[in-house]
Amino acid sequence: MVVERSIPLQSAPPIFARSHAAEAPASHDGSLCHWLMTDPVPRVLVDRNLRLVWANEAADSFLAQRHDLEVRKAALGAVDSAQQAQLVDAIGAGTDTTRCWELLSADDNHIVMQIRRLSDLDRPLIAVTFWRTETPRFANLSRVFDLTKAEHAVLLKLLNGSVADGIAECHGVSLDTVRTQIRSIYAKLDVSSREGLFHKVMAYVL
Repeated sequence: MVVERSIPLQSAPPIFARSHAAEAPASHDGSLCHWLMTDPVPRVLVDRNLRLVWANEAADSFLAQRHDLEVRKAALGAVDSAQQAQLVDAIGAGTDTTRCWELLSADDNHIVMQIRRLSDLDRPLIAVTFWRTETPRFANLSRVFDLTKAEHAVLLKLLNGSVADGIAECHGVSLDTVRTQIRSIYAKLDVSSREGLFHKVMAYVL
């Protein structure tokens, strides 16, 4: 996501150390900064140690709730300490290509993350966009990918963190039926994994 590269790092939100003085950005940089700061989708920049460098207002509010993710010693952390190592590995392994990862939650409203390393900055940073699986609103995915009504319903369940057996129970159909629908969805979206599925549909978030 190119826009993340234009963020003036000096324009720190409340969650960042308040001692860092903000500098007035120039013209279009100021507009980009304002847009990102007020974007309803949480976005942060971190280093490989997950130390926060920048966060927008949505991320500031999200992290302040300390529900699954929090700020601990000025760094991004998992509230469940058992998941911290996985979080560090997932974000620290960020590459120049955007990848998706899920932080599982006890209430099934998992946190989906898009992770990308920004290697062309003065210092390597990692851009992380995240949201709860219950949050995103999508364009008409059934029309975009020519899905049947049943496939569309299954796709939404997958995006909400459900697994095949849970979908089968919820929809009152056999597990084999759901697996066939998932294979059809993967074929129509031209993906081979759930990570690829998340990545593909994120272009259609409203």
